[in-house]
Amino acid sequence: MDKVALRKALEQEIISYSGIRKFPIKGELWEEISVDALKSAGLKVDWEAGSHGSGADIFLPDLNEGISNKSGKITRTKTTGKHELSISSYRTTKYKTLQAKLNFFDGDGKNFKNYLVLTREENKETRKYRVILIDATKVSAKTLKWSKKMSRTGKQTGWFGHDEKLGIKMNIQKAMSDQFWIYLDLNKFSGAETLAEVSIPLNKLGKTHTIVKAV
Repeated sequence: MDKVALRKALEQEIISYSGIRKFPIKGELWEEISVDALKSAGLKVDWEAGSHGSGADIFLPDLNEGISNKSGKITRTKTTGKHELSISSYRTTKYKTLQAKLNFFDGDGKNFKNYLVLTREENKETRKYRVILIDATKVSAKTLKWSKKMSRTGKQTGWFGHDEKLGIKMNIQKAMSDQFWIYLDLNKFSGAETLAEVSIPLNKLGKTHTIVKAV
C-alpha cells in the first residue's frame, strides 16, 4: 500500500466533499470516500454499498486483507494531557457469556487487518478531519483485564476491560445490545498511525469555488 498516494487521495476526497456539502462526513459516506481514495491510490477494491454485514466493510483482493471503516471521537483534556480515541464495535447479545463475546471479538469478528477511522474536531472557526489507520491485531479483547460494571442499585450494566500499559480500554454496554466500545489512549497505544489530516474553515464549507486546498 502506497501510503503517500493514499494520504493525498484521502485529503483530496475530503476537501472535494467539503467544498459542496456542509454536513459532516460519517457512516456510509465515509466508506464511499475511503473506497474512492483507495482506488485513486492504485488499489483494487471490493465494496458493496449499503451492506450491513459485520466486520470488514472493504476488501482489498490484491493484498488479501479487509478494512473496517469507523467514525471515531477524539477526547482531549488539557489539564491531564488526555488524547483518547473512541470507536463503537459489535453488538453481541447472541453470545451469552463474557468469554464467548471475547472469543468472537478476537476470532470470527476479526475478519479484517485494519480499522480506517475518521475523526472530526471543530471549533468556532475550523473543522478538522483526521484519518487514523489502526492495526486490528493490536486491539485484542481477551488480553484485557475484565470486570463487571454495576449500577448504584446493584444491577449489572455491562463489563469493563483494560490494559493501562498498552493504552486500551473496552466497555460492553448491556443497554446497547451488549455493544463493544473501544477506547485507545493515543499517547500510549502503539498500533495507530495518522494517514491524513485536513482542516477547513467553517465559512468555506459547501462553497466549492473558495476551497482550493486545506489550510
